[in-house]
Amino acid sequence: MDVTGPFEVFPMVLLNEEHRFDEESPFKVILISENVNPVFATGRLQLTPNVNFDNCPYLNLLIIPGGKGSRKEVNNSTLVNWIAK
Repeated sequence: MDVTGPFEVFPMVLLNEEHRFDEESPFKVILISENVNPVFATGRLQLTPNVNFDNCPYLNLLIIPGGKGSRKEVNNSTLVNWIAK
């Protein structure tokens, strides 16, 4: 839910509800990973990152999902340094 939730919610946000069918959401949600290899979530849900750390565009907002798999990533210096940058 930490990953898929933003993909469902943010694209539904509109700045002007009266133009719901005329305007796109100001949010473009992308999945970022250290590389673009598929990531498998609980239940074997396969997620394919849109970009990696090297070709990630400028971000206005970064959401870092939690969950059981995130515990080992606190020791991933590549990830932690990229977030800090």
